[in-house]
Amino acid sequence: QSKYATDIDPSNEDRWRSLMSLHAQNGDYEMATKEGLNALNYHPKSVMLTFYLALNYTSAQMYDNAFEYYDKALTLVDADDAIMRSKILCSVGDTHYQMGQPDSAFTYYDQAIALDPGNLLALNNCAYYLACEGRDLERAERMSAITIKEEPENDTSLDTYAWILFKLKHYSDAKYYINEALKFSTNPSAELYHHAGDIYFF
Repeated sequence: QSKYATDIDPSNEDRWRSLMSLHAQNGDYEMATKEGLNALNYHPKSVMLTFYLALNYTSAQMYDNAFEYYDKALTLVDADDAIMRSKILCSVGDTHYQMGQPDSAFTYYDQAIALDPGNLLALNNCAYYLACEGRDLERAERMSAITIKEEPENDTSLDTYAWILFKLKHYSDAKYYINEALKFSTNPSAELYHHAGDIYFF
């Protein structure tokens, strides 16, 4: 039905984003990227469609294509749109980390946070991956604490904060926050249970 809608009215960007999202939710990134390329035929200067296409290339592990469209999105976005630029740079950081390039990832996270200190996704991801790498844990704790303050019932942020506290060997506090993460999670992941198990063990 979404495909019919874009065929009838390809001028509507929201319908293209909906179509891409449906394919991505179904794990069909090949179709998501195909429809993204179709969308850009009608909206070649759309920052959001270009960004969505890059995200789907990252999910498909087609990293060269992802970087091509992240770069394109950065050239299309207004120079004074710090929030959007920050979102794009955060995703570039995510892609580098997914590729096993943590130093590059942290460079882009730092740029994203500098542009928009309120970018909670960049703060959370940077903090979590610092904890995973065992690096700069005090800074990671400060960044994660900001996300907890802003979204005290976000299970992902709570899990990140608990994991950082665990890495800092603050086991009692880590236990409290992992319990909060489990309480607010509607569909706990294997990773969340794994973190909880490690915290409870210690």
